Amino acid sequence: MAKLPALIETLSRHDERDQSTLEHVARTVREAGYIPTTKRGVGASGMTIGAATNLFLALNGCDAPKDAARAVDRFRSLQLRELTAVAPEQDDLQKLLTAETFGVAIERLIDCSNSISKWLCEWLEANFDERVSEAYKRDLMALNWSLLPIQFDVVLFRHPYGAQITLRRLYKRPASAVVSDDPDSPSRWRPASGDVIWRTEFNAEFVSDFDLQETGFYGRSKSRRITVALPAKVLWDISRTLNGEDLEGGAVG
Repeated sequence: MAKLPALIETLSRHDERDQSTLEHVARTVREAGYIPTTKRGVGASGMTIGAATNLFLALNGCDAPKDAARAVDRFRSLQLRELTAVAPEQDDLQKLLTAETFGVAIERLIDCSNSISKWLCEWLEANFDERVSEAYKRDLMALNWSLLPIQFDVVLFRHPYGAQITLRRLYKRPASAVVSDDPDSPSRWRPASGDVIWRTEFNAEFVSDFDLQETGFYGRSKSRRITVALPAKVLWDISRTLNGEDLEGGAVG
């Protein structure tokens, strides 16, 4: 099982900040008890999914290391308000249906990333010719997602606090397709270009816990809303690191 330095190295691939900044946040979270504190070197404890989730939320849920522990608490506490699944046929993706908090949802996405990847590969095979689907599958597994006909995103909001997990896929437009005029419809078919359309197939929204909000747990509301959007491949990369593999399938420390 991977150690903390390996996980920081993994997350640095998806973060424009200096690695020293990420290490500072990790130390702060560890000192607050959200990451196991053990001896250094080969005897150090491996990172759990829960600890990796805490580090992910700390790095993306605040601006300053001093606020990292508070960010973990606040984002972990967010409650599932609405979930729309137009195509919920993937068993592990359905586990988000019972994830009452955002923290649990992130843990389940990390834990199930391998099976969800296989499901997405099967969808690519079924919807594109062999040459194209093979290229897409290579990009999917190599975490090169920029050109994929798939958008799988995790979004964190502050002021007010909230979060969202969304999966959209690109389809050829059927001749009889009807585009909804309702811009708020999560299942609306959205034209992209020519004969293809994006379809939102999974959307989970998380909001502040009302009882905690009444106690001031989330702090004062501010005018400047902050949004941090990341592709779900970050969680895929975390999963591989926890399982001791890098992008090429080799071992990591």
